[in-house]
Amino acid sequence: MKWHKNLSHKQEDLLSVYRVQSATPEVVNAYFEVLLKTYNDLGVSQSYRVWNVDETGVMTIPKPKKVIGEVGKPARSLVPLERGELSTVITLVNAAGDVMPPFVIHKGLHVQKNWLRGKPEGWVVHASTNAYINKEIFVQVGEKFLHGLGYLNTLHVLLMDNHFSHLFNYCFLKTMADYNVHVIGIPAHTSHILQPLDNLPF
Repeated sequence: MKWHKNLSHKQEDLLSVYRVQSATPEVVNAYFEVLLKTYNDLGVSQSYRVWNVDETGVMTIPKPKKVIGEVGKPARSLVPLERGELSTVITLVNAAGDVMPPFVIHKGLHVQKNWLRGKPEGWVVHASTNAYINKEIFVQVGEKFLHGLGYLNTLHVLLMDNHFSHLFNYCFLKTMADYNVHVIGIPAHTSHILQPLDNLPF
């Protein structure tokens, strides 16, 4: 790469056929037309009124990484377990850069006391049988979001993907509507380019 300054080594992302076929210019343009029309119809002009909610999976044990060490001696890092488990982190961010405290979901039937040790203020810890988001937890995410807004019933727009626990969740959608939060679903299999949190933090 020494002689080609426009090239670099990078980690490739695996992209499914569904995403390639779904994220067409027509679909993307139609989405932004809906988005712009919604903003205009509602009179949304302030960036702090536009939010995105998303979740990502994290491992409790980090992947090994390259380090510098003495020749002939192993390099080791202390970890609490032999094998890591998946946890889910859910957060909400608005276009002005404000961030709501996240939800963290660990695998288990009940929240364990040691999960709460050292928990930052405002963070919420949950348990689910597979550490994934579900409809019930997502309703609580919505309630926590409204709490962060102060339950003021002021106009906001919430962008989210079409995961079943999000879009097919009557209780969540009704709660948002009751407090003047307008939900817009991102087209299926396009979150890799249209979901703000997918393209920066996650």
